[in-house]
Amino acid sequence: MEKDLAETINLILSGRTIDCMVDKWQVTGLHGGISALYMTYQPQNSENSKYVRREGNYIISEGEEFAKYSFKHYADGKDLYFENYHREASKGFGTPSLKVVEGALEKLARLRDSRVSILFLPAGQNDTKRWLEKNSYEFVNQGEDSFYLKVIQ
Repeated sequence: MEKDLAETINLILSGRTIDCMVDKWQVTGLHGGISALYMTYQPQNSENSKYVRREGNYIISEGEEFAKYSFKHYADGKDLYFENYHREASKGFGTPSLKVVEGALEKLARLRDSRVSILFLPAGQNDTKRWLEKNSYEFVNQGEDSFYLKVIQ
């Protein structure tokens, strides 16, 4: 699945506008003033669910895994940058979903023979800071423009 996600992201980086499903992930790439990549893990809903809530366009059953990642993306030569500006996940699914995203970007780096940098802006969220540190992101202190970074080669 990560290979299929990487190939889809590669099409987006090549200038294609895409909105498709890859396994249980909806992948959308838009171009314009900002080139953006949206990745949403869309669970399968059970007919026997007792409680259902709405998350944007998705109907989520209680206890189901759910994750959203939004990135601005840009290139500088062979270096690719994915700057996260929105993320959310159901309890206990943040790290597993992040590993899928990272795995897809790692395969993308190999596919394009590039270096991929993933940046997260913590926006003062202490739980996000701890989560990123737990997942081996390095804090880059630039005052108000500080961020967490992981480089994949």
